[in-house]
Amino acid sequence: MPDSKANSKLRQLRPYDRLIAVHGPRGNARLLEAVANETKRIYEPGIVICVANEQDFAEFVGKVEEAGGDPEKLLAFPSRVSEEDGWEAPFCFESKQDTEKIISYVQRGVSEHPEKGVCAGGGEDGQKPQPVRLIVQFWCGTREEYLPEFLRRCQDAKVYCVNPIPLDGDGNFLNGWEPRTDLAGWDAVPTSVDFEAKAVEDEGLQPIPTAALFGTLGKVARQTRSPLGYAYVAALVAASVHVTGNSNIRASLYGGLVGDVHTGKSVTEERIRRLLNLWNSDLCVNRTPASDRGLLQLFAGGEFKKRLLSIDEGRAMMSKGSIENSTLISVLCSLWSRDTDGVADKKGIEHACVQLSILANLKVKDESEFPNVFTHATAHGLYDRFLFGVRGGEKWHYTPWDFDDSRDSLKLEPSRPLVPGWIFDRAHLWASAGDDRDRLAELALRVAYITSAVDQLSEVSMEAMDAALSLMEWQEGLRRVYQPAKGSNETEECMASVLDAFEKAPGRSLNWREVAQKKNWYRKFPRSIKGVRRTLETERVIVYDKKTRMHYLNQEKHHEQ
Repeated sequence: MPDSKANSKLRQLRPYDRLIAVHGPRGNARLLEAVANETKRIYEPGIVICVANEQDFAEFVGKVEEAGGDPEKLLAFPSRVSEEDGWEAPFCFESKQDTEKIISYVQRGVSEHPEKGVCAGGGEDGQKPQPVRLIVQFWCGTREEYLPEFLRRCQDAKVYCVNPIPLDGDGNFLNGWEPRTDLAGWDAVPTSVDFEAKAVEDEGLQPIPTAALFGTLGKVARQTRSPLGYAYVAALVAASVHVTGNSNIRASLYGGLVGDVHTGKSVTEERIRRLLNLWNSDLCVNRTPASDRGLLQLFAGGEFKKRLLSIDEGRAMMSKGSIENSTLISVLCSLWSRDTDGVADKKGIEHACVQLSILANLKVKDESEFPNVFTHATAHGLYDRFLFGVRGGEKWHYTPWDFDDSRDSLKLEPSRPLVPGWIFDRAHLWASAGDDRDRLAELALRVAYITSAVDQLSEVSMEAMDAALSLMEWQEGLRRVYQPAKGSNETEECMASVLDAFEKAPGRSLNWREVAQKKNWYRKFPRSIKGVRRTLETERVIVYDKKTRMHYLNQEKHHEQ
């Protein structure tokens, strides 16, 4: 079955993931299997509506019966003959009247009526209606313009279309289309593949939205004369060390400024620390922990303390955490959620009680280098706890700064704001509107609390929460570009990178050489890339098309992995 989420020139399936085109013997066999299974359910067999002429319907009934289905569960919507000119008009989604009739059957179910035959909803004898989950369409109109309306209103039904229905890039049906025949046959290229599909312009890394900058810390970020995408994240993290949380929200943050050399990371970190009175302060620690024990020794003792761990070369700490059997990363994850942690081994006992915030500069040239920083060891837990700062195309060049610590640094006196219940409701609602947003929603609550506290508000404000959620939506975009390693070794990481590239490719097809060069596969995976390609080709997970000289992703084999 073709991948229902494919982005294809033939038909835009992403909004219509229940519209399934049937091609060739393989597609017809799977169609028969789906219909047979639907009609022979033990507890609640479903009615299958067939939009077909009498000949097509009669042939299909016989095939369904041979496949083990129940032909009594097939309902035909045949073509109509026009009373005016005798023209045979197909019953299809081109007609609003036809579409409404099919929708009625799907939404209300089908019951047998003793005198009138089938009807939508329960019959006069109170018979329970049987569900309609599948539509098999043999007839197609010139414009199936009401099919999107059907799919929108009947969200539990699938449409198997024997003739493919083309849509343009915006999901609109094309006029004057002709059924394609070039995809028929056992070795047909799946309809999920389109070799001519053009990549959508890559949005890349976007500048931080102005709506995300809130109150005093937004002004502090602008005062640095450094990239705002770095400065605001750094300001949030640095200010958190001055803030005291409550029983519901912890006032600590981990932040990473991501970028290549000479992009302004170190300048930003220094200026933020000076502005927030952390340059020569006991609240700030400038050392790189090499192990869990080393981290705890930085904050040793049972007395509670607040500390900002500021690391100019953050990759050094990340590399230490990637060493086999290192527990540095697990301790960092633990201290993100609580004040206390410790280790006990033959060397003794180390214990710390600290509200820890981390501001780390991460030298990363581009997205292909990011998995070298957030490796497999750090991908599970620490990555999603971080706020990331980037320039995002923001133009910037170094500007001298007239600053005096004693004159210009801010002496923050944060409040301990109340957190209204609707703030949590807002965070939960935002999280439920997207995928994998739970951690970002938690970060939004921390950011809104910290910015409200710095502004000495008595309670977390609506404006602070709006700005925090705007920041999290920006973080979502950054995470689509900067993704951690997905495999525990080179082969697994290589396999994951290759499949990820195919899944994201327009039309599920790629020129191997071009993509391998762009993503530096042969440099990143020198020992495994050839073997991974050979394995994927042998198992037909990716298939080479001689005509276009491109590889495409075979979704059927891919889902078997």
